[in-house]
Amino acid sequence: MASNCRGSPATGHGRPTRLHELTPSAKLTYLVVDRAAPQRLTVTQLRERTRLADRTLRRAIADLDEAELIVRRWRVADGEGPRREIVLADAEQSRQDTAGE
Repeated sequence: MASNCRGSPATGHGRPTRLHELTPSAKLTYLVVDRAAPQRLTVTQLRERTRLADRTLRRAIADLDEAELIVRRWRVADGEGPRREIVLADAEQSRQDTAGE
């Protein structure tokens, strides 16, 4: 399992730059995404696994995205509408680096 306290670049706007500065719901959401890696999770899967209220989960995802700890991507599966997937920012960067080689 990956570390649960990854840093991100300083934002300069007083935004959290480390996981320990985020809310408990954002930490829980990060932990669930981290444990699922390298699998990408949809918002529905995150809601089921964290059991957070919709509004709380949306805020947690937004906080993690703002801190550059996760990446949100749209995916269109066969026979399904578009779904938003969540993955750790480090995992997404590693995937892109490997694809570019």
